[in-house]
Amino acid sequence: MNSKERHELRYQRRKQKRLENKKRYQDCYDYDKVFTFENLYRSYEKCCAGVSWKPSTQLYKANALMNINRTYKSLREESYVPRKLNEFDIIERGKQRHIQSPTMNDRIVQRCFCDYSLMPIICRTIIYDNTACVKGRGLSFTIKRMTRHLEKYYREQGSNEGYALLFDFSQYFKNIRHDVALSILDEKIPDKRLVRLAELIIKQYGNEGLGLGSQVSQCCALALPDKLDHLIKEKLKIKYYCRYMDDGCIIHPNKDYLRYCLQEIKSVCSELGIIIDEKKTQIVKIKSGIKFLKARFILTKSGRVIRKPYAKSATKMRKKLKALKLKLDAGLVTFADVWTPFQSWLGYHKQFHGYWARRRVCSLFNNLFYTGGNTNGLANSFTFGT
Repeated sequence: MNSKERHELRYQRRKQKRLENKKRYQDCYDYDKVFTFENLYRSYEKCCAGVSWKPSTQLYKANALMNINRTYKSLREESYVPRKLNEFDIIERGKQRHIQSPTMNDRIVQRCFCDYSLMPIICRTIIYDNTACVKGRGLSFTIKRMTRHLEKYYREQGSNEGYALLFDFSQYFKNIRHDVALSILDEKIPDKRLVRLAELIIKQYGNEGLGLGSQVSQCCALALPDKLDHLIKEKLKIKYYCRYMDDGCIIHPNKDYLRYCLQEIKSVCSELGIIIDEKKTQIVKIKSGIKFLKARFILTKSGRVIRKPYAKSATKMRKKLKALKLKLDAGLVTFADVWTPFQSWLGYHKQFHGYWARRRVCSLFNNLFYTGGNTNGLANSFTFGT
């Protein structure tokens, strides 16, 4: 077998693989195959998971099959119209956020749309370092990925000298332009019925911006900066890059090149209608520590990566535990309501190098809620989970 024949065989194998991948995602592009009764029912089961205690969920479950069938018929006839959104405010880390949440019926439609069409289509083109809202990735994945980038950077450069460009999108969801988001979906999806449904859902939030609480909004926000990601990885040739929704970090040894990268990023963002937050966008030294996603990554001279959690996180948790203690004594909450947020905080902080901060919080937990008064810290905090 000569080289020409081997080349032809490789070409045929690649061609066959492309055809198999095309068949695999073929159903995602077809409106009729996306919105089947089976898919809607599976989406209904996923939407009920963890929220069965809510009155709205219980009301929907009382006549679930009839409700799903009614929705299925309206989608088939293309007469589906989203219902009025539930609007409320929450306080997250001291910041007020306005949530516009769809009803149970609309959540099922959006879940089906995203799980069986939007996400498989979007995930085909997004880069590996775009880590938000993708199955198997997330915040913990991003933290590990940043650590990996710094370790590889040290092995390549042999030192911790270098710079990191940190950029942030200003009020990302609020400023997303509908025409840009829909044009991206229009390019990716050949079945215009799916695009019209996406437009119907997006237009609920006015003439500009997307609402927090909608799964379709999350998908659009994930796909919108895809052009920016490919510019950074393919044109600018950046190896060490991470982005989690509206926060991005680029690591490079040359500060002047990062300034050039920032200009290119601003140029693409202006095309996409994304506004860069000038206050949060900066170039910092790697050895001084990179503040990214409420954490601080420090690359030492020896090549070790130290991950420090958000400085005020432990303080806030101690205040929360004291407030929960008062509510528990007053009978306003159960011990499970105390144990769940404590375990959540502890599990998140275990991925950082903050042993003493964790120990102080665990000791306080023991002193407040453990009747034996044992203050051995982390190990004994797991003895009262029953």
